[in-house]
Parts: sequence; C-alpha cells; structure tokens
Amino acid sequence: MNLRDAVQSTIEGVEDRGGVNKFDVYVSDERNSSKAAKLQDLRLVVRAFDHDNPKVWYFVSLAIQRWKLQDVVFAEEIRELLAEPAQWESSRARYYAIRAMGDASGSLLPDDVMAEMSLRAEAPCLWLDLFLLAYDGGNPRSITDEVNQLVRGRNPLVSWMDLRSKLPELRTAFGGVPEFRKQMKEIAGNIDNRNSAAELLKAVQKRVGGDLDKREVRKDSLTSRRVFEISNKFILLEKKYAQQSVTPGGEIAVLAG
Repeated sequence: MNLRDAVQSTIEGVEDRGGVNKFDVYVSDERNSSKAAKLQDLRLVVRAFDHDNPKVWYFVSLAIQRWKLQDVVFAEEIRELLAEPAQWESSRARYYAIRAMGDASGSLLPDDVMAEMSLRAEAPCLWLDLFLLAYDGGNPRSITDEVNQLVRGRNPLVSWMDLRSKLPELRTAFGGVPEFRKQMKEIAGNIDNRNSAAELLKAVQKRVGGDLDKREVRKDSLTSRRVFEISNKFILLEKKYAQQSVTPGGEIAVLAG
C-alpha cells in the first residue's frame, strides 16, 4: 500500500473493526521513514486526484504535519498549482492546499495570505484561519486592523460567533493575555451590534478572566489618597479662637494665635 491508496480508502470511509482508517495506519508506520519516500508519496497523491478535492488536500496537509516534513521544493510545487486559478472552484480545497504549502515550507508567509483576496471574499472564515497562522506572534496592530475590517458593518464578513470560535488562535496570534485583552476590546468596539459585541467580550472574559467592560486601572492609581475640596470662599482670620475650624458658611477659620 502507498499513501495514495490509503487516502482513497479513507475518503471512501473504509475502517477496520476498531474504527481505524488506513491513512492513520500508513502515516504512523515507522517503516515509511525516508524523507524521499514520503515526498514521492505526496507527489503521487497530488498527481492522482482532482486538485479541487478538499479531502485530498486535507490529507496531504495532515500527512505533512504528522511526518513533520518540510521541503521547500515541494512547497513551491504547491504554490505553482495554486497559481492556476482555473483548477480551483472549491474554496475549501484551496484553503487546505495553502495550509499544505505552509506546512511544507515551515510557515505561511503574510504576503501569500494577503494575496488571497478571492478566498477572503468567498470564504472569509477560512481566510481568517490562514491569516492568523501567518501572523502568529506578529504585529498586534496589523492583526487588529484586519479583523476590524472583517467584523464591521450591518452584514459583516465574519460574525461575532465565528470570531468567538477563533479565540484560541487569536490569543496565540496576539502573543499573550494582556495584548489579547486589549486588542479584543478594540475589536468588539468595531462590531455594530452592541449585543453581539457584549457577547464576544463575555466569551473573552470566560477565557482569560477580568471585566472587559470596565476601564483598566493602573497599579499606581490604587494608592489611597484623601481628597479635600477647598471652598472658593474667602478665608476668615479669627484671632479669638485657639484652633482651626470651618464656619457654618463654609469658610475656613485659620489659627492666628
């Protein structure tokens, strides 16, 4: 058996009595350890099936991940296929092919994702997945600006519920909890529907805690200070009194000896 046969069998839904498919068995077999053999297997799959089949590209991407295989030449071969738009009618197939390209090269390039404007228009949630992969740990401002564009308007390209499902990826892309809290608060502010914005913030709060509806308080502002309101009325000089006092009219009587 080769990878092509294993993929075909798994697409057809063939499993053993334990519910294990042939793809899982094949990619887990340590005898298939040669990098050259694995690349040959992957190329055979790519040539044997319709490029517009999302299941095929899903298994190509998954095999690369399971094998921890990186090869720049194979990544460029996928890039060349992606450059032929006539072969791609399925947005999902193109999505998995782009992921496979990123897996093979080690990471997705932001330029590759930003060039996929047709995918962004047809399948914005899939495009956002790729965007977050490419910008993982990148500039938070760039991520927020792009997400804001997706969630704005009465008919946003990405709904708050779609965004809620991507909170783990967003947290990773922003690089930490403080930045995640800060940027998600801004993103929620760009959602036109206030109820939707509030629900998104609730989901963020459940994930990282805190109250995002309240203004963040700096630690140095927590020091207790007594505040005195000084009347704008004149100060009386009362020589006959031996202590400072406040008159019923609000004036301050000052000790004069």
